[in-house]
Amino acid sequence: MKKQFIIAAAMAAAGAASAAHYNHSGDITSSVTWAAGDTHSMVDRVTVMPGATLTIEPGTIIASDGGSLAVTAGAQIHAEGTRAKPIIFTSVNDDFATWRPVCQEWGSLAIMGEGIISSHLYKGAPKNGTQNTPTAVGTHTRVMEGLVARGDGTEEYGGNNDDYDAGTLSYVSFRYGGQVLEETSELNGLSLGGIGRETQIDHIEIMNNVDDGIEIWGGTVCMKYISIWNIGDDSLDCDQGWRGKVQHGLIVQGYSADAKQGSGVGDNCIEMDGSEDSDCEPHTTSTLYNFTVIGNPTKGDHGLALRDNVRLQVRNSIFMDIPDVLIDEEYDGDGGSGWGFAQGTTVTPDDGDGNFYASHVALKTVPNMEDTYGVAFNANAYAGDLARIGVASNEIVYWAQADGYMNELTDTVLYNVVKGGHIDEIELFEYAGYNAEVVTNLPIVALERGPLVSLYGGALSCAPVTNLNPCAANDALVADSLPTNDGFFDPVSYRGAFSADENWLAGWTAAYQYGMLDGRTDAGATEIDGGVYLTVADSVEGQYYYVESSDNPGFASNVVVEATLVGTGSEIYYGDPAIESAKFFRITSY
Repeated sequence: MKKQFIIAAAMAAAGAASAAHYNHSGDITSSVTWAAGDTHSMVDRVTVMPGATLTIEPGTIIASDGGSLAVTAGAQIHAEGTRAKPIIFTSVNDDFATWRPVCQEWGSLAIMGEGIISSHLYKGAPKNGTQNTPTAVGTHTRVMEGLVARGDGTEEYGGNNDDYDAGTLSYVSFRYGGQVLEETSELNGLSLGGIGRETQIDHIEIMNNVDDGIEIWGGTVCMKYISIWNIGDDSLDCDQGWRGKVQHGLIVQGYSADAKQGSGVGDNCIEMDGSEDSDCEPHTTSTLYNFTVIGNPTKGDHGLALRDNVRLQVRNSIFMDIPDVLIDEEYDGDGGSGWGFAQGTTVTPDDGDGNFYASHVALKTVPNMEDTYGVAFNANAYAGDLARIGVASNEIVYWAQADGYMNELTDTVLYNVVKGGHIDEIELFEYAGYNAEVVTNLPIVALERGPLVSLYGGALSCAPVTNLNPCAANDALVADSLPTNDGFFDPVSYRGAFSADENWLAGWTAAYQYGMLDGRTDAGATEIDGGVYLTVADSVEGQYYYVESSDNPGFASNVVVEATLVGTGSEIYYGDPAIESAKFFRITSY
């Protein structure tokens, strides 16, 4: 049961300076800062041009009716929020209190870089940029999906710099976004093309998007603490030779619109293409640790959809409520070599539909995909491809996997999951590299679903998650092994995205503001006379406590996290003798 301690602030606002309002549009050609004290809206596409940097202050809200943001290769974005002051990209219709089943109310953030991608382009497709050869040489480029080409190359990504630094995204929430431009061209919640490992991305939330939540094309970008909730297509989608790492990821399938699956109703939880419409190296070779994946038990595709020579390690994770097969390994037919082609096989053009420019040869120097289950990862196996890519060290290209098997699902628990999968009609579960256990006890603290919603004329349905405490419980409390000690992964000993006692969604996400997180309790705060002071007399050591404020006593809207406190085992307090506006305050914990 939710409880709260509330007091009214002692002082009213006096002479506060009026904030400016900015309707942003067009190109940003020199470095600029969007200030938290102003109001911001994007009225059409805003493009940060090469050489410019866009800095967004902590606490800034960008509430738009349409509009989108693109950061070109050669530009940077620094959007560094905090738990107390997140940066929010949202719709003008967001009341910051109540979830709505909508999307496409504005566009998205697309960032382009110069990392290596594996893609040659097939004739006639509208997403094409310049024509490339089938052989990957570190010079391939591609036009970002969803961006209309202007003819100046600013929509392209790709190159030969896997260390590319696009800036920083931290504590950023994206809500009610995406746009469908045409059948195969849509804006994702966050699009990352050719982004390198020097880019910092952590504490990212995507809530409601018409297309994919986060989509990555090539490069080596890594992420931590990502939440992807109620997405209209795939929650996490990676293509074109992405070779990065992610740890602490939450996926909650649902719906963002009354539409068909893939354009408003969730599809695959995680979808990975090794090369996508290309036989080029490098292939997607990546590692995911500590994911909590919650499907839609009434309709949804696979937990993991693996395509086109992908090598993916998933470790120390939780999969729940997956109604279709857990792992679907397939050849998607859009030009990738797929697991069905052996090394040296010639692929001929499809029958007149322009799917291939010309015959080309599959360049694999590793076993077919169905044979990589049970095959230990060995970067030297790719040495023959590196000359084509144009780099000297295979560890630079294939750096995200350091041990184990090329394809893994290990140290993972399955709850209410169809334990299915197929690899050329061979059961996945016979292979080394698979170690997932079906459990009967809920591996998280709590999950509640709302009434069944009928969608798309009754053809689809969804039981949306309305209340969630994703902290580890039961079989998820202890993992059999720690994450690889490589300087990126945290050496945590639990399965799934959350420990037993810290919900890192609290304080900054839409899920938090919309009341979708279970477990808020009275922290036992008491008032001290004079100004605003709140104390917790007997705090729990290591427990997080959130000082929240609102302009109404019921905290029905405009909830702001003023501070985050960490329990010491004894008294902790928050004090501010000079509050500038009349507010109501409470301390909560999870």
